[in-house]
Amino acid sequence: MDGIERCIDDEIPFDIPEGWCWTRLGTMIGVQRGASPRPKGSPEYWSSERTPHHWIKISDITKYTQNDYLYDTDEFLTDLGTTKSVFVDSDYLITAASGSLGKIAKLNISGYIYDGLMCMCFKNTSLEMDYIIILIQAMVELLMSLSTGTAWKNITTDILKNLLIPLPPLSEQRRIVEKQRELFDKITLI
Repeated sequence: MDGIERCIDDEIPFDIPEGWCWTRLGTMIGVQRGASPRPKGSPEYWSSERTPHHWIKISDITKYTQNDYLYDTDEFLTDLGTTKSVFVDSDYLITAASGSLGKIAKLNISGYIYDGLMCMCFKNTSLEMDYIIILIQAMVELLMSLSTGTAWKNITTDILKNLLIPLPPLSEQRRIVEKQRELFDKITLI
């Protein structure tokens, strides 16, 4: 896989199949933490009515996600509020950076994320978004061990950017995603 930055041999946690490589997540995608307008709830930043500016929180991922896609939010920002946050669109994944680590969603809406979320921007065509979802969910324990805080776990953008990931060729990423869907479909039939 040409053009992919690989990690140093002494960092490799375990062997992976031939044709795969170890790389850091941040070399493949952009990672950015959200930002929150202050003070929270100020009518200057938050609208009492629905606007085109969705304000995305972890609770929205729980409440409004179907088939891994976030489709709505409870709160909305004003035009001024958008200048104090981080914009996300459909080529982004969002993931919890504090509290519910591993909670992750694709976007079926555009919006703005608060500081308890991070976004991952997919501009690289050698990555399957659903493969990264599987990896993040599988690495929750590792993320917890790298986090700070005792009662409320928190990861930094550097932790996510420097996360070592096993990267198969794109065709194999797609096969892994399809196999996982097939197995989940069997589980839901039981």
